[in-house]
Amino acid sequence: MQATTIDRFGRLTVEELKRSTRILDVLAQYGIETRPQGRGYMARCPFHDDSTPSLSVDPIKNVWHCFGCNAGGSVIDFVMKKDGLTFREAMEKLLVDGGQMKRASQIIPPPPRPEPACPESDRRVEGPKSSGVSRELIEGVIDHYHKTLAGPDTKGLEYLRGRGLADPETLKVFRVGYVNGTLKNVLPKSAIGPLQQLGILNDKGNEFFFGCVVVPVFCSDGTLGEMYGRSIEGTRHLYLPGNHRGVLNAKAVEVFNDPAGSGTGIILAEAIFDALSLYTAGVQNVIPCYGTGGFIEDHRMVLKNTRRVFLAFDNDEAGESAAKKLADRLTADGKECHRVHLPNFDGAVKDLNDYVSHLRGQGMSLPEVKAAFAELLKQAPKIGFHREAKAAGLNLVEQTQDALVFQNCDALYHLRGLYDNNGASLRVILTARRASGTCRAEAYGEGGHTDRLDLYTAKHRVSFAYRAAHRLELPAAKIEEDLNRLIPLLELLLAEGKSKAEEQPKRYEMTEAERRDALALLCTPDLLDQIDKDLETIGFVGEERNKQLAYLIATSRKLSKPLSAIVRSESGAGKSYLMECVAELMPPEEVQYFSRLTPQSLYYMGKDELVHKLMIVDERDGSEEAEYPIRTLQTRRKLTLAVPIKDPSTGKIQTKQIEILGPIAYMESTTSATINPENANRSFEIFLDVSDEQTRRIYVAQQKSHTLEGWQQKGKRVAAARRHHNAQRLLKPVRVLIPFTDRIKFPISWTRGRRDHDRLLCLIEVIAFLHQYQRPTIRQEGEEYIEATVADYALAYELARTAFMHALTDVPREAKQLLSQIRGMVKEWSERLALDEKEYGFRRRDVREYTKQPDHLVKRAIRILEDLEYLHVRRSGRGGSFVYHIGRHHTEKDPLDGLTTPEELRNALQSGLAHCSQERSDGESGTKVEKGAVPLLTGAK
Repeated sequence: MQATTIDRFGRLTVEELKRSTRILDVLAQYGIETRPQGRGYMARCPFHDDSTPSLSVDPIKNVWHCFGCNAGGSVIDFVMKKDGLTFREAMEKLLVDGGQMKRASQIIPPPPRPEPACPESDRRVEGPKSSGVSRELIEGVIDHYHKTLAGPDTKGLEYLRGRGLADPETLKVFRVGYVNGTLKNVLPKSAIGPLQQLGILNDKGNEFFFGCVVVPVFCSDGTLGEMYGRSIEGTRHLYLPGNHRGVLNAKAVEVFNDPAGSGTGIILAEAIFDALSLYTAGVQNVIPCYGTGGFIEDHRMVLKNTRRVFLAFDNDEAGESAAKKLADRLTADGKECHRVHLPNFDGAVKDLNDYVSHLRGQGMSLPEVKAAFAELLKQAPKIGFHREAKAAGLNLVEQTQDALVFQNCDALYHLRGLYDNNGASLRVILTARRASGTCRAEAYGEGGHTDRLDLYTAKHRVSFAYRAAHRLELPAAKIEEDLNRLIPLLELLLAEGKSKAEEQPKRYEMTEAERRDALALLCTPDLLDQIDKDLETIGFVGEERNKQLAYLIATSRKLSKPLSAIVRSESGAGKSYLMECVAELMPPEEVQYFSRLTPQSLYYMGKDELVHKLMIVDERDGSEEAEYPIRTLQTRRKLTLAVPIKDPSTGKIQTKQIEILGPIAYMESTTSATINPENANRSFEIFLDVSDEQTRRIYVAQQKSHTLEGWQQKGKRVAAARRHHNAQRLLKPVRVLIPFTDRIKFPISWTRGRRDHDRLLCLIEVIAFLHQYQRPTIRQEGEEYIEATVADYALAYELARTAFMHALTDVPREAKQLLSQIRGMVKEWSERLALDEKEYGFRRRDVREYTKQPDHLVKRAIRILEDLEYLHVRRSGRGGSFVYHIGRHHTEKDPLDGLTTPEELRNALQSGLAHCSQERSDGESGTKVEKGAVPLLTGAK
């Protein structure tokens, strides 16, 4: 606020009044006791239940701030809030004579605090608190405090033991210490000045954190950003003077971060001891704030690439309020926030430290505590404003035959008469109400404002907004903005209704020539090889087996149990293009191609809109919000949703069940190195070729597309696509049986094999289904079916084996490839230097230069190899870089060892083939084989 003269009082401006009235005197007049802490004062906040002092007072700036309820300001703000006064009334109270308040104009403002006499280069500037203090000195202080904690003076350790925080590993990792006043005995005189400047020593040379357990917090560059002290006798929370800096356990974000949102996520604790309590219990993906209002810019930067955040603040009003505010802030940054609610246990638990201590007191082991907290994370509800809701604001929450209901926060809009227009106007009967319930369909408040208006007319919108705002006590600008947002939404609904009424799905009618051409394709002996060539004509070169597998997965949409695929590779390798090319060969009416899916979008499609369709989502980031309905469609092959709907005849709310039928074949792509197992074990993982040879093929194809030959290729591309569209339309819904399933042995050493085994059988089925015009149709008891052959199994075996191998190994494909290159590098250089391979140490930079891979891929793969102990790492000296050594080379066992090979299956069936053929030809079993039958051991190549 700018300084302005108050005419009534003449002498003082607002700013002069703020400066001249000491905040400490005002607090004293209200009977609020203040205690010195650091360079300021602390007091119990009078505006909320404050069991521990959380109101901070800065006597130099003459301002106050509460870390509990986030209130703060000047002396005028304090009086306004304390007595419920207006700004002018608070000034009058500060200025008038009498009562307990001094006349502000008579108070002499305190002299400004002199700046310390030091050279300009030594003055502290905005940056880490340790600026200007040598790192060696700070490290020495922290080491001294840490050794003191484990020394003869056991007060600090006993205090931590009483709070369940005496785990040696945790204390060592975070260098927790204890201050008992012995630091001065080992300090040289030259260190006193810098430590006073830092705040570790006070003006008298005594230790600021005396009698406290201390936890150092470092910035990203390794400098000391903050030091937290907790008094072992009392409830004091001490910090170094100045703004908070640094984030404790920031490395957890690097280890547990998962931008795709399929990982564990990061837990935000309210305080440092809360975070240490979880860490002691084995929950290491936790970082603390500096109290309820202590989420600083450093936290935001650390969480920059984090997708999911769990807010585990205290079980009190201040914690709940702070969690909601922080969730709004984080969701605005694109994060998914969950609120962790701790069980109360009859008032025994307020924060995470109480929670862990209580469970330990009940006899739980640390792994059991970790498991119990993991259950709380699963139950944690989402909070905060959703990104979409924040962007769109207005949402359609209810729709009947003649009415629509939209909601935006606390306002509801009920429209009637929309479909009575001819499209020339948006003349509707509109009722605005306040929402009064948590359930949208029952959220109609009392009263409201109703009017008939044309939303295309600005004068009508302004008039309606003004009258509705007066009735509902809402801002008129908000209601007018909502009306503006209604216009495109209603236009879209009208357009969709018109298109659905006018559009009648037409079955494509093939000409006789097109039918013969498509049938010739389906009868091609080497059909999958021809598919590979046609996909190359479409534009995708190389990747023979990947293209064939993707085509078969797309074809499986016609079966009762379709297949799914996740195409994986680094960015730019051609994931999306592979899916586009495969989709181009499928009939357009049987493909649903999406860039993004919202959580509820699939539930509101037509009942039969997805039946036997190929659904493609361009990038996994576009489908992560709809993971659950997609998985349900993959497994149960239908979706069901219960929604409240208003009966147009009675006006009552009734529950209606919406059912969306499948099945679907599903494909998506991702660059992520890790995938949620719930998604991975339902899909084939297709890894694209990133070799130099494949890159050269792509270069040649790109160059060819800019030549005359490439221009002429466009006509062939259209013809190939039309041919495959018609071939797919000719595929009949015939039943496929596999007569040799009892001869297939599948490994049983891994649980996910239960799904992989079924997926292999489905792949055999779709190969036979695609070759149905090359298989005899068998009729038995009025039923028709075809049988798969050993050749079909051979194709399925070859296509699925690579996908299974990548899925079953503990090392992701990218990491395994890098490990192979590292082993080659180590072998080469150790031979040059005449060293044993185990003695040769290397850095990440060496790997980058040898493999020519970007740093982010090398870093990600090395971290995985380090976790799986294929690489060993140590740090070269204090603050030095990381040096890696290759671990012992273990021969990996083939996880598919035991899976029946095509040759084994062929040999097993050879002896019984003649007998089976004789039974069929005799017709004794009632089975008739059409003319053109082929033996079981022949078929597609």
